[in-house]
Amino acid sequence: MSMSSVHPLKQAYNQYVHETYGSRIRSDDNPERTEAVAQKVHRLGISYDEYVELACILYDGWARSQGWKYPYWNAVSSDNAIARIAELLKTSNGADSEEDKQQDDIYELELRHAVNYMNWYARSDRVKPTRYFVKDEEVIIRVAAHICSIYNINYTSSNYNDIAKQLARITHG
Repeated sequence: MSMSSVHPLKQAYNQYVHETYGSRIRSDDNPERTEAVAQKVHRLGISYDEYVELACILYDGWARSQGWKYPYWNAVSSDNAIARIAELLKTSNGADSEEDKQQDDIYELELRHAVNYMNWYARSDRVKPTRYFVKDEEVIIRVAAHICSIYNINYTSSNYNDIAKQLARITHG
């Protein structure tokens, strides 16, 4: 199957896995299922690239705990993944005023930074993520609490190192 016949959502996944994990995937074994997933992603209101990045970030630690080199397609395209991302988007959307929209943008940037940081903490082969925006302690607290709720961790600190240690204990026993 040529790359041009692969659904754009699966292409986004294949490219992300290649760029992030160094593995090449070229096919789409079930294009009908991929199209069904793509329709659900479309309803989330984000691009395929954004969806794939968020899903892979969310499932990176779990995939490694399973002994996988990267989050497999069935995990990142599952209904559970879509629901988790919908929940993430719900907490960062819904702004009414321009100030609220700016706060949501800051929250989203911080959430991406935090998840990247957690992945960096767990994997020494990656470059430590850089925060390219001003730290906002209130937003950091909200993000930390949200990450703890996603992974069912007791929120005790907004320190990302503390949360990453707890995640490591969960995913690596």
